[in-house]
Amino acid sequence: NATTTTTTASEDGSSWVVLGKDGTVRWKNVPQGLHDALVAQDAGVSATTTVDADYNVTTVQGSAAALCEASLGMGGTYFARFLDGRVDYSLPNFVADVFDEFEAEGKLIRDV
Repeated sequence: NATTTTTTASEDGSSWVVLGKDGTVRWKNVPQGLHDALVAQDAGVSATTTVDADYNVTTVQGSAAALCEASLGMGGTYFARFLDGRVDYSLPNFVADVFDEFEAEGKLIRDV
């Protein structure tokens, strides 16, 4: 598909996120915190979220709030980065500690 830029899936394949070049984000069975962050990106921008039996779809076109990076891990862990610089994550403590150290040093997290 020409619009797909990134796909990430959990180890067992039951959860996934697909990011499209046009700002469309589709996801299924992601951790609740990530689901909430993806739905919240709609706030204050021209966006739509629809939910059907198969997956969720959010389209945020031309918005700085669009999701640009997503990683899914084991046990409900995840990392998400948005074009406006926001990040949202649920990581094991030892990873979150390193993340916090990077942020304290003024470094931006690019990928987890």
